[in-house]
Amino acid sequence: MNKNVDWQKIELDFKEKGFLSAGTSLFQEHFRTAMSDWFKLAEELNELGQRIYVENADQVLGKSVMSPISLVLLMMPRCLSGFQGAIILAERGLGIEAQSLIRNIYETTFWMGYISQNHDDAIPQLRRETLTSEIGLFETSLKHLNQMSPDTKEEVERRINEMREDRDALPKPPKIEKLAALSGYEKNYFFYKELSGAATHLSMKSIHIFLEKNADGDPVGHQIGPDEEAVGKAVWLGCRAMVLAIDVVQRILNRMEYDDELSRLNERILELEPFKG
Repeated sequence: MNKNVDWQKIELDFKEKGFLSAGTSLFQEHFRTAMSDWFKLAEELNELGQRIYVENADQVLGKSVMSPISLVLLMMPRCLSGFQGAIILAERGLGIEAQSLIRNIYETTFWMGYISQNHDDAIPQLRRETLTSEIGLFETSLKHLNQMSPDTKEEVERRINEMREDRDALPKPPKIEKLAALSGYEKNYFFYKELSGAATHLSMKSIHIFLEKNADGDPVGHQIGPDEEAVGKAVWLGCRAMVLAIDVVQRILNRMEYDDELSRLNERILELEPFKG
């Protein structure tokens, strides 16, 4: 890091304000310098993803929103914004929080890949998944919103019954590991699973990462400032996830003119070592 900076003052400010302290701008400078190759790669992948989406957004015109091409293209902004958000968080030292967004990209790309491989099965299953979530939300409202009027309660119950009827007529979606296999990206399920345990779901592992450790890996106190290894991991796995998203889009559109650039960027991922601080 910059030796001209009073890091003791930055540390005191961080203890008071955390990642809302003004000193986090220096984290951004540090990571952008130390991980310049990775951030350059991330920017190139982002630009390729933006380009393939923007240049083909009109493919949804005249199509049902439930058509395979429409659904995959509609999922692409979710991947792009998730990736962009993860990079913004990572460069400011919020590596674990960035990893949470990266996990969402993997889950989305599994559905994108499954739809592109077998839309006849995938789309009805995704509809059931959506209805199941909505039913749960409506049922929770009945349980916890005590001030709901009798008329509103009756309308919510009617809507729940309608959604249950629609849901039960649809096939059950696969579990996430099976979904990854059906998408053609089975080998990436491991990364999704690791992110779930380390960054998304509360677990002993997810809180131990906030401990500072010595060279032997033994805890010696609480982590003050960014976890450099978590930042490197977020950018690495984020780049891998974006390769999958771009690949699905080019394949379902049959627009393989993007493939040379995508292959070059994927090769770059394999050449670079994940940053560990």
